[in-house]
Amino acid sequence: MDRDFFSAALDAVSDPETHCDNPNKFVWSWSVLKSARGQHINFDKLDEPAHRIEPPSRITDRIRRHIAATGLPARPPALIAQGAIA
Repeated sequence: MDRDFFSAALDAVSDPETHCDNPNKFVWSWSVLKSARGQHINFDKLDEPAHRIEPPSRITDRIRRHIAATGLPARPPALIAQGAIA
């Protein structure tokens, strides 16, 4: 196995936020890493990814929009059991 392919595949799966706009790179990377371990992949049996990877800024924006839409406080009050603080 070519070390450059292995390094590129490991880079993609190790830092998904950097490569989140290219899902095909994840499929390729996963297959390279599995092949390096001698494991076979049947791509016909693979479903679409069940998760979505987004850069942190997009996730933060989605959370803030959800908080605003639900009317929840951005920082809820701390839940401290009575008598826990002396």
